[in-house]
Amino acid sequence: MIFDLNQENYIAYECKRLNVLFPSGFQTLADKYVDEGVMRYVSAQYAQELPFGVMIGYVFDSNVPNAFTAVKSQIQNKASRLQCMSKSPVNNLPPVSFIIRFATGHSRPSGKIEVQHLLLPLSP
Repeated sequence: MIFDLNQENYIAYECKRLNVLFPSGFQTLADKYVDEGVMRYVSAQYAQELPFGVMIGYVFDSNVPNAFTAVKSQIQNKASRLQCMSKSPVNNLPPVSFIIRFATGHSRPSGKIEVQHLLLPLSP
């Protein structure tokens, strides 16, 4: 989404699935959310010169608290690799309805970036 007339200023959104039931069984996919989502902001693959980005997690089983626990654990376990700027890398934001929101701050060569996360329930 472009938020002003300068096309160099935009908001990058990355979406990932969470808590998915596959024929082989249940998977949180929290590792992919972090490794193939958040990390793309940290590596500057997304939002290269921008200070802000958004991750959206679609929670397929609608158990948003469980998905949040799994994602938070992955972020905390990989905080060094994610270049988290705080010892407590997950900062909760006020909830909206059934959505869990939180933010993470990261340093990267082009500067700091804040990633806002939205975990959205989906009906199975």
